[in-house]
Amino acid sequence: MKQVRIIIAREFLSRVRKKSFLVMTLLGPLLLVGFYAALILVAVSEEAQEYNVLVFDETPDQMSLELQALTTEGKLGDVHYHFDAAPQLEANRDRMYAEEKLDAILVLPPRAFQNPSGIYLGYKTRPGLETRSNVSNAVEKVLEDRKLAFYDIPRATFDEIRKRINIPANKLNEAGEREQDDTLLLTGLGVASGFLIYFFIFMYGVMVMRGVMEEKTSRIVEVIVSSVRPYQLMLGKIVGVALVGLTQFLIWVILSGIAFTVLGALFAPAVMEQAQSGNLESRAEVAGFNAGETLSLLASVNWFTLIGTFIFYFLGGYLLYSSLFAAIGAAVDAESDTQQFMLPVTLPLIFSIVLAMNIIKNPDGAVASIFSIVPFTSPVVMMSRVPFNPDLWQVLLSMALLIITFLGTTWLAARIYRIGILSYGKKVNYKDLGKWLFQKNL
Repeated sequence: MKQVRIIIAREFLSRVRKKSFLVMTLLGPLLLVGFYAALILVAVSEEAQEYNVLVFDETPDQMSLELQALTTEGKLGDVHYHFDAAPQLEANRDRMYAEEKLDAILVLPPRAFQNPSGIYLGYKTRPGLETRSNVSNAVEKVLEDRKLAFYDIPRATFDEIRKRINIPANKLNEAGEREQDDTLLLTGLGVASGFLIYFFIFMYGVMVMRGVMEEKTSRIVEVIVSSVRPYQLMLGKIVGVALVGLTQFLIWVILSGIAFTVLGALFAPAVMEQAQSGNLESRAEVAGFNAGETLSLLASVNWFTLIGTFIFYFLGGYLLYSSLFAAIGAAVDAESDTQQFMLPVTLPLIFSIVLAMNIIKNPDGAVASIFSIVPFTSPVVMMSRVPFNPDLWQVLLSMALLIITFLGTTWLAARIYRIGILSYGKKVNYKDLGKWLFQKNL
């Protein structure tokens, strides 16, 4: 075990001292926080860009007058309206291009009440999502008022009939109590967790393979195996790189937590000011986003369980696949020769990320349950299901099978590794790997 510890320490220290490790460890959280800081800056920007709309009204009873009544000083949201009943659209079009401040023409055709599909917004400058929503809502409100008056229906009665309901979906625990739940948020957490597992397993697995190949091609391994057994060398490399990945992930979690805390403190006053003015809520409504509910749901997530299971499945998945990557690195002499062996190893990983993108639509279905237990897909698929609180027995069975499979693949990979690490000059095929698996100790 002393030799294994020395190899682990060597692999760990040689990688964490590299400039690339330090740069990525510091740059990852900074990029993430910078991305969210940019989003917040855009959301809380004090001045919305004005979008000036010239209303061309051909309706017999001047529908634009009712539209004007909905606005305050000719403004609704970030849209400024200029009302004009000129008989020729071409004249207004020329005016739009002549006047720099005019961005679009809202055309109300003669039969706008009977045929609303004829209404359109002809723009010179493309409107944003919020702007289009403001214009559409204003015209829709005018048409509703006209139809209510036509059918002699009071607005209060109509609002009561049309009252929208949002049916929440809550999980009931065994005590019959409702637990807070949000499918969209949990889906985002599941996708992000599964993708990170996939990314880390692939990145650090390939790192192990290339490390083995470098030692083999440089013939350093011939000196090393004179002091340690090939199995000990492989195990030391795998565990050493695993500790590098775990260290980097924990540093990312700590730095991200500190950075997001500072970010929240810096932008809290601006966010509160926008919330009190109503601008933030109006933009959130357009995007279908409720900041208060989202923050409440984020606070209700069991982050300790989420991070704990992430670490387990990262380590379990990495140990499972890295042993296979190490065997590939030992079997070949050049990276170009790895392609024939990489596909069978990486195919389950690729398949699992594709599965995860579809399984989140039904995280408790049969497909999700089966592939979250199968060891070669469970690190990604189960991690995608963890935010949805899958049955405990499925999680425990998945973990147990992952550990057993890791031990099995490590044993098989070690049999390939012990011979392949000292084999040179021959292009290895699957037949050779089969012989190495069953070859007795040399």
